[in-house]
Amino acid sequence: MNSLADGAIELEPWLIVLGTAPETTLAIWRIEASGDDSIALFSDRDRAETYARSHCAAEHELILLDTPSLVRVMADCFRQGIRYATLNPTDNSARQVFVLRDVLSAARAKLEQARRSS
Repeated sequence: MNSLADGAIELEPWLIVLGTAPETTLAIWRIEASGDDSIALFSDRDRAETYARSHCAAEHELILLDTPSLVRVMADCFRQGIRYATLNPTDNSARQVFVLRDVLSAARAKLEQARRSS
C-alpha cells in the first residue's frame, strides 16, 4: 500500500464484478447499523473469492484495478448514491469503512499536487 495523501492510505483492492457485460455491477455490502450500501473491497483475491462464493451470484469476476481506474469506479459509485466502501466485509462486519467523499477528495488533492510538481 502506498500513501494516497498525507495521512491517508492508497488501497489496491480486489473488487467483485457481478453479471456479464454490458449488464454488470459491483458487489455491494450493506452497513447494518445505518442501512447504507457500500462497495465491497477486498485486500486479497482469496478473501474476495470466499465472499463471492457465499454472497454473490454464480456469474462473477474478480478484478484488481490500477489506482486511476479505481478512483473512476469510486467516483461513478458516488454519483450513483453510494457513499461508502468497506474493506474485507463478512456476514456482519467489515475491517474498515471508507467515506467515498473523503477518498475522492484525497485523490483529487494528490492529483493536483502532482500537476503542480511537474
